[in-house]
Amino acid sequence: MTESDLKNIPFRIFILLAGIVVQTLGIAMITTAGLGTTPISTLPLVTAEVSGLTFGTTTFLINTVLFAVQWALLGRRFPKRNFLQLPAVFVFSLFIDVAMRAVSFVPLSDYAARAALSLLGNPFLAAGILLTIKSQTIVQPGEGFVLALAVVLKKPFS
Repeated sequence: MTESDLKNIPFRIFILLAGIVVQTLGIAMITTAGLGTTPISTLPLVTAEVSGLTFGTTTFLINTVLFAVQWALLGRRFPKRNFLQLPAVFVFSLFIDVAMRAVSFVPLSDYAARAALSLLGNPFLAAGILLTIKSQTIVQPGEGFVLALAVVLKKPFS
């Protein structure tokens, strides 16, 4: 991406959306393989299994809580643009459900097929994360929560 691309807001939003689509496809592949899921997806996946709600719905609900906590932690220091996390996580959550349906047709007859699908999901997840970061738009509430903790505790994000 060139510097002029980064000044083009519609282009940056397109890159963010592309990243979300690719990232959620990776999450769906990894999760559908049945060998585990991404760390940030663990709580929404378990909540979905227990509640009967979709994985995307529980992802949205849990991220909404993380958003509220970061807002409470930062108070007046909460950046106004972070309110855009809510529509972004709504789209992200919607695409998780779409991706889960799209990947559901993959035959998983044995461990090798499951391992292959899980391994294939990792580059998709990584590429999606890279695109969302490259968009230089917003972070998801999970990362926003950690950033808020870093500010309040005066510790580095890492």
